[in-house]
Amino acid sequence: MNNLIFIVIIGMIFISLFFLVGQQEVKEDVIKEITNKTPEMEKVLNETKAIEVEQLLEEIEKSNITIRDKELIVNQLVSQDYAEIIVRVTDKEKIDDILATLSKNEFKLEGIADALPPYIFSGNITKEGLEKIKDNQYIERISIVQYGRGALGYSVPLINANDVWKLQLFILSVIFVSTFYVSNEVKIVEIIINGVIK
Repeated sequence: MNNLIFIVIIGMIFISLFFLVGQQEVKEDVIKEITNKTPEMEKVLNETKAIEVEQLLEEIEKSNITIRDKELIVNQLVSQDYAEIIVRVTDKEKIDDILATLSKNEFKLEGIADALPPYIFSGNITKEGLEKIKDNQYIERISIVQYGRGALGYSVPLINANDVWKLQLFILSVIFVSTFYVSNEVKIVEIIINGVIK
């Protein structure tokens, strides 16, 4: 009789273990299915996120903060979860107060320009960071950081370098111009070129 009870108990343990292992495999399959985003799911999630960001930017504008480059801000927040922005403030003394309201996860400071107006600071902000500053009365404008190329077509004639530019001896990356007067009749323009020789 004791052997029969022992066999029944061992059998129940094996059945329980088999059931639990089967349940674990089912759970893992469900988790894999849920976490694998299809392109359609990704598109819907991005569209939803874009709508939320657009609504947030509209709320910010209602609090008398000008938003420039809305579409670029939305695109950056959707694609990389942060936007590279420049914030213009009315009072340079308030920059530190504004930054103090944001955590390091919400805003990564890149720079502050407060020597002369307009007073600005720039960095990478998340949607949560935008929500925190949306009603700040000291913020005038929020715009996206835009990277561009120098317009050499305008600067070359200003330094009388048309002939040199036409020769295209160098690929220019930076031009510094300093002028020295050797005498009243002779003017020497020194051009320091940081570039690559063709």
